[in-house]
Amino acid sequence: LDIAKDFFSYFTWGKQVLLADSTVWCVSAWNDNGLPNLVNKDTAEKVWRTDFFPGLGWMLTRNLWKELSPKFPKVYWDDWMRTKEVRNGRSCLRPEISRTSHNMKVAGKGSSGGLYKAFLSNIAVSSTAVDFTLLPYENMLKESYDEQLQQTLMDTMFSTTREWFNLAQKVGIMVDIRGGMQRTAYYGVVAVMYKNCRLFLVPTELDLNILETYHYDEKRDLQLRYLEFAKTYCNAKMYTGVCDPESPDMVAWFKKKRWLKRLQAYGKMMLSILTIICIFLM
Repeated sequence: LDIAKDFFSYFTWGKQVLLADSTVWCVSAWNDNGLPNLVNKDTAEKVWRTDFFPGLGWMLTRNLWKELSPKFPKVYWDDWMRTKEVRNGRSCLRPEISRTSHNMKVAGKGSSGGLYKAFLSNIAVSSTAVDFTLLPYENMLKESYDEQLQQTLMDTMFSTTREWFNLAQKVGIMVDIRGGMQRTAYYGVVAVMYKNCRLFLVPTELDLNILETYHYDEKRDLQLRYLEFAKTYCNAKMYTGVCDPESPDMVAWFKKKRWLKRLQAYGKMMLSILTIICIFLM
């Protein structure tokens, strides 16, 4: 990883939140949706809470490591950190603009399916150095932060309701879901910049009066998997029948193509989709 000039200043500041708020279990230097067109370059000091573990340059307390280390997996530990049982309702801090970036020469691509080319290689570190040690941290504590979030969402106007998968692609953010969570989500809310406006993607299930009643549904992992499957195989150039991966007709089609292993690789899927509300804030 390459680091920003204010990398250590950011973590020095974040340590205060980590020690003061038991609901925060990590401070990360990475924004999964940190593409140049999705961030506000004029607010380099902005920091968010997220339920989705970001990784790629992160800090935890010694006590947390004592909790995790006995069962810490050797591979895919980042997805393990995102499971409901391990996360245990805790959140991380992440910056508006990443303070780390992938070093292609040292680390290599490290991702499959075009992830590196489409996202990781284009997320650069902040070019603006912020002295975070001069900034207050109390506004990041859960009670204060949640109150600010509620007020922000209540004061905005609703736009359209669409499926997460389609809207995420349109906006250009990462569509994947782990443990029922979208990347950078906090109470299911994803905030990015879109066409010079702050865009909040808000689940319709979220009660803006009582944020803590919101729960991540891990079935969304299966729903997202189906949507990705449908995009690849259920179109005019591929399979034109009913898009049901369990139907005898579709299984027979895959078998005829000698693609049965491709179908099996998707594993369990669910045909339901996630509905969200789009909220624009200038």
